[in-house]
Amino acid sequence: MADANSRIRIVVEGELESPARLALDRLQQALDQRGFALGDDAAAVTIRVGSAATQDLAATLASARAPLGDAPESLALAFASGTLLIGGSDDRGLAYALREAARRIDLASAPLDWATLFPPTSESPFLRKRSVCIFPHNAAVDGPWYFNPAFWEAYFDKLSLYRFNAFSLTFGHQTAYLVPPYAFLVPMPEFPDVTVPSLTDEQRERNLAALQMISRTAVERGIDFTFGVWQQHSYEYGESLVEGLSLDILADYCELGMAKVLKACPNISGVQLRVNSESGIEAEDSPAFFRSIYSGGGGGG
Repeated sequence: MADANSRIRIVVEGELESPARLALDRLQQALDQRGFALGDDAAAVTIRVGSAATQDLAATLASARAPLGDAPESLALAFASGTLLIGGSDDRGLAYALREAARRIDLASAPLDWATLFPPTSESPFLRKRSVCIFPHNAAVDGPWYFNPAFWEAYFDKLSLYRFNAFSLTFGHQTAYLVPPYAFLVPMPEFPDVTVPSLTDEQRERNLAALQMISRTAVERGIDFTFGVWQQHSYEYGESLVEGLSLDILADYCELGMAKVLKACPNISGVQLRVNSESGIEAEDSPAFFRSIYSGGGGGG
């Protein structure tokens, strides 16, 4: 490959948080795959990386006709005078810029024409929140990817590349599977008569560890993680896997369950609840029921 043995110098200005650090790793991987070597001696190209806090880089980007916007999650890229400038208005924007640079290097023909590959580019988000959602539905189908850290790392890397900043994992979407999710995630000795006969303690612990892993992996890549609950009991979507969960204790059970899940998973940044009749809660009972869950969740929305 014509790029082989070319030397690249990377200069990082300021401290990087986790999303930008991981994105920088991705850029270095793209350079390595193209045969570039990192080093200060006789570098053919210098890559400067920094956020808006690095005023000198921001000024240099502006002079290269790629002004860095003030809006959160903005990015700027430009190649000028033998230097690739990569900037973000914050750590999340910088992560987007670094992943975009890696993508362009991955797809470019050899040898790289840096000026053509990186014309002055400035982006600011049109939408404040850009989110996708996954609904677990079936243990046999979902299990191979759901419990796989490599899947989630690749998935959230891809979401970050395409500028998504939020993700919802929503349980109980028109199915009795994992409904209510608290019974499948955390121990509830306060309700000894409520059991899941088909679930072992080890399986429940594995479920919680997976939720912790998924939410942590998202946040590490600058993606807000939302814990979603479509149904509080199985309603009309199949036979419940939970025994002993009667309607007279359902509100107290779900309130405590939500509190336990949020305590066990500190990377959950939001809670999303279905509150119409598909939640399994009738309209006349809904206000009081969901107020109790909000209380258990520390007032989350």
